[in-house]
Amino acid sequence: NRSGKTVSGIVEAIMVYTGIIPLALQGVYPHKIPTRPRHVRVIVMDYSKAFSETIRPLLIGSDYGMLPEAWSEYNESEHLFTGPDGSYLSIMAIDPTEKTDPNILRGPQIDHTMIDEINTEVCFTESVARSAALKSGPRTVSLTYCPQNGFSCWTYDRLYRACYDALTKRRLPKEKQHSDIFCQVIT
Repeated sequence: NRSGKTVSGIVEAIMVYTGIIPLALQGVYPHKIPTRPRHVRVIVMDYSKAFSETIRPLLIGSDYGMLPEAWSEYNESEHLFTGPDGSYLSIMAIDPTEKTDPNILRGPQIDHTMIDEINTEVCFTESVARSAALKSGPRTVSLTYCPQNGFSCWTYDRLYRACYDALTKRRLPKEKQHSDIFCQVIT
């Protein structure tokens, strides 16, 4: 906890949304950001606490909001930021304690999705599907969370074991890792 997971996730979402890569990450961020309008989604557990207390201040808070002013136009009723080039960053609340209806996640293609805190597997798979047909862009889904269900969690089997050995808890050799999954463990 408090290791910077959400902050780094928001930085990535802002980079894709605005197309602006900070100097410190130029040449490091592995994805090409297209010049066309980009669509980014941030999925939170709820609007009242997770968004208003954590995500919104990181985006447009007076103390440490990171969105450039031209990109910070926010429609409260649609939970949508709109950029000057037609890009948008939408905020969606999905309660992970309830069964997720995949239909609420369907719709337009999304260049990048950030899922803040652990959520349902359907939330993840539908997010991956939203970027599959894109011909350009990062086509990424980032999850920022602390595992909460141990070895019985879908993220353990689907994501952790794609990059780490379950017995030794060490990163697998590059050739044995899933080529589309990057898993970073912070201890």
